[in-house]
Amino acid sequence: MRYIPGFIPDDMTRREFEKIAQALESANERLTLQVLHKAPEKYREGTIVCADGVNFNPGAGAGFYGYHSGTWNKLG
Repeated sequence: MRYIPGFIPDDMTRREFEKIAQALESANERLTLQVLHKAPEKYREGTIVCADGVNFNPGAGAGFYGYHSGTWNKLG
C-alpha cells in the first residue's frame, strides 16, 4: 500500500508528510527485530518475531519464528 499525502495548506507540514511518504516507500537494506521476552499480544498469519527462548519459547528455543497455520514455526 502506498501513502500519498492529501491536500495540506501549511507548506512546512506538507513537506514533513512528503518525507514520511518517501521513507515508507524506500527500500531498507536490513530488518532488525527486537528480542521478545513474551509472546506479542496481537499477531496474525505472517507475523515474524525474535524469541528469547527463555521467557518466550514458542517451541524450539531462541531464534526467529513465523506465525503460520495457527502455530509458531522456527525460521532459524
